[in-house]
Amino acid sequence: PHCQPSRELAAQKPHYRCPIDGEKTRLWAISTAPSLTTTLSGVASVRDYMMPSLKAFGAIGAYAGTTDTVGATASVYDGDNLDYIYHNLTDTFKKDETGTLTTTGIALQGAAAGRGYSLTDTECTLPYRFAELGKRYTPSGNTVRSISFRYSMANTIKFTYNEETGVYTREQKGAEHIDSATGNALTFANILLLFHNVNYYHTATETSFSLDTESGGDGYLYTGGGVVTVRWRYTDDGALSILTDDGEVITVNRGKTYIGMLRVTDSTSLIAK
Repeated sequence: PHCQPSRELAAQKPHYRCPIDGEKTRLWAISTAPSLTTTLSGVASVRDYMMPSLKAFGAIGAYAGTTDTVGATASVYDGDNLDYIYHNLTDTFKKDETGTLTTTGIALQGAAAGRGYSLTDTECTLPYRFAELGKRYTPSGNTVRSISFRYSMANTIKFTYNEETGVYTREQKGAEHIDSATGNALTFANILLLFHNVNYYHTATETSFSLDTESGGDGYLYTGGGVVTVRWRYTDDGALSILTDDGEVITVNRGKTYIGMLRVTDSTSLIAK
């Protein structure tokens, strides 16, 4: 992303996940300081409902086309984006020996500069405020140590809170999700679940869907071992607004944040205790 305040964004790197067709999900991260040398692997297609999150953080999206029902071209998405397929960026994205699309931070920066995109910070409104530096924010009310939910029947996610470290460890398929680059389990300071209405599209042979990002919805913020109910929406200028029941901007702890874009129907699988 290239929006201010970059120091605050650097304190919290959002990691988004959402469902797609075929009982699968897409995962994407937003960072202010991508490594210039580390290979970024698994570049894949996007869906229309993923794009507002990029705009809200002032990010330059990097992806490989789309498989949305409407059929998309580069002109569908406003804002700065790097599309391997429609922008013909074969020098920016490479295929490894397995056919997986990869790139690097320095390659993405070069492509962005080549397309005339600004890499200088511009103003944007963050959807949260940060806890005071050096202090842990714990919401009053219910204590929650374990959170689990499903994106599909085959895709159950669990987070377990560690009181000492103040972070949530991610599990999938009954085991800790290990970062192959570090060998450590994935951990997050905040878990933000945003529930979306769903639009379905039917053909003679299949049914596909998209998440409704225009109507907004409800959700939960888990942080510091507590929980806050929230209401989210995208404003007219593209900012993401996430408020408490009292109409206050949510407070999050510093560190990585997992943002799950779930369907309203997925809320029935949520177990928090």
